[in-house]
Amino acid sequence: MVTVIIISLLVIVILYVLLNRRKDNGINREEIISPQIMVSINGGEYKEIKNSPQERANREKRQLLMKKKDERIMRKHKIWLVLRYMISHRQLVQSSTFYDFKKYIADHKYAIGELRKSHPNKYSFDAAIRFCRMEYYYGTCDHQLTEADIEFILNWQSNIINTHDILKNVFVSYKEYWDGVLSSYIRPSARTKRLQYLIENLEEMMDLSDIQEYPDILQGMKELQNQYQVQLNENPQ
Repeated sequence: MVTVIIISLLVIVILYVLLNRRKDNGINREEIISPQIMVSINGGEYKEIKNSPQERANREKRQLLMKKKDERIMRKHKIWLVLRYMISHRQLVQSSTFYDFKKYIADHKYAIGELRKSHPNKYSFDAAIRFCRMEYYYGTCDHQLTEADIEFILNWQSNIINTHDILKNVFVSYKEYWDGVLSSYIRPSARTKRLQYLIENLEEMMDLSDIQEYPDILQGMKELQNQYQVQLNENPQ
């Protein structure tokens, strides 16, 4: 009789354990979140995980380091945007060919657009100016910033580029250079090829919207193109 009771009790205990294990697998279970913390999770209920003070401190430290890194990257990015603006302006002003003008006017417009998007502060401009002065001091840059240069840079939002004067200088340089090249040719065939190139080149450049704003520049280019066409017609084949 006692044996039967014991066996019955064992069966009940086994069934109870199996049922609880099945229940744990389907609905309730325990997850160890950290060596010190154990959180009981019920199916369908809100799960709240609490970190230890050390874990929170480590996470906040990582977040602070990432924030400082992002801020440092952004500061450098803004400084380089200012430098790009400075370089693009210098290159544009010093353009000596129509191809130079076409490239540098596009670069300058892009640089201004990037500055407008990034909203650089005074620190960015001061750092860029210091960098340029250091480069000149060490001989890695041949341009020494003047007070006029610095004033122009700081007033970038209100600056107006005198593209008309730049194009006038480009036109004069272009004509002087190619007149010298044409007069140096000995073989008529080489001179013919160069004249054909110049006629096509001027036609292409006259289509630029930044040049079409100035009728006097367009007129000068058209007259020069006609001169090259006359020389081409007179050039011995």
